[in-house]
Amino acid sequence: MTSPAYRFVDASKRYLLHRELGQGSMGTVYQAIDTVRKGKVAVKILKKTLASEETFRRRFEHEATVCAALKSKHIAQVSDYGVTSEGQLFYVMEYLPGRTLGKLLKTEGQLSVERALSILLQVCAGLRLAHEGFRLPAEADQSTERIKVVHRDLKPGNIFLIPTATGELVKILDFGIAKIQYEQAEQSYLTSHDLFLGTAHYAAPEQLSAHKAVDGRADIYSLGMIMYEMLSGTDPFGFGQNGKQSVNGLAWALAHSSQEPISLREQPGCETVPPLVEDIVMHCLEKLPSNRFNSVAELESALRAASQTLGKPIPFLQWSPFRNRIERLQKLDGQFSSTSRLSLLLLTAQLMIFAALLGIGSQYGLKLFAVLNTLCEEHRVCGIKSVHTEVLKYRQ
Repeated sequence: MTSPAYRFVDASKRYLLHRELGQGSMGTVYQAIDTVRKGKVAVKILKKTLASEETFRRRFEHEATVCAALKSKHIAQVSDYGVTSEGQLFYVMEYLPGRTLGKLLKTEGQLSVERALSILLQVCAGLRLAHEGFRLPAEADQSTERIKVVHRDLKPGNIFLIPTATGELVKILDFGIAKIQYEQAEQSYLTSHDLFLGTAHYAAPEQLSAHKAVDGRADIYSLGMIMYEMLSGTDPFGFGQNGKQSVNGLAWALAHSSQEPISLREQPGCETVPPLVEDIVMHCLEKLPSNRFNSVAELESALRAASQTLGKPIPFLQWSPFRNRIERLQKLDGQFSSTSRLSLLLLTAQLMIFAALLGIGSQYGLKLFAVLNTLCEEHRVCGIKSVHTEVLKYRQ
């Protein structure tokens, strides 16, 4: 990395730049010294072209304030922002020792399921705070604004891994280009220019269209891309295979929008990935936001359940009558009889109870399952008693 010749970044001469840490599409990150607090910080200086646009200036100032209010051990903390003597926008973050997930994947290729889930659960914990919303401190008029933040640029390079005595601490970087969603529609002018912000490799299909709304489910899609890469060492569209190295943004956009992802367990070295983990990844990669997890909290629960079952048999996931019954219902092509509708409803209820049993082992859940079992027998839904027996065996 090049040296910035130990220059001060701000007019007040508080932040003394030390060395360059990295560059991105939005700007350059430096290690610096906070001469007031006498410690290391990271300073990101945005490109001059961004500072020249009034829309970006307003966006930057507001988002820097918002990011400073995001208080989570899994989000890199923003402590200050301003304008350099050359007129460039900058913001100050905590300095983090370690490396990005992107650098880790370049050296290791694939990660174990256990390590991948550990990293992802921490990412979800940070995202959940941003997605669910929070209120800024009261201003002069004593009003507060509940806001939600969508990252919009989740990628391995924006996930930072810090080694600690108890394992890896994971932090999300660069909420600075986040999309701010206000409860009050009159604030929408901050993002009304419909500019695509993000990295095409990991962007959700709706991010690539100026006419589609973007919410937290776009981050869920990006997490699906990251999960897939962590576990397989490649992407779900075959770009990383056969020596292909350079893929342009248009190719990524077409793949995200219209190409079906390759099943994770079909990738070399992924044969032992648990089916439940594969299902979670592929669910995140659904083209339509409405077909993905509804929230990061829901994804986090699924990942936690998968983490708790690693190394244990999960009979109902490999139990064919479930999949066979779903296939039979799908073949009806929407022409369900009343019995078929009830079958589908009961199947969904059973799967929800299974998830609850895996998560908390509730005896109440088993009793409720027994009631459903009786209903299923009355309506001649195949194989339910056998499934009930398998679940009871698993819980023992």
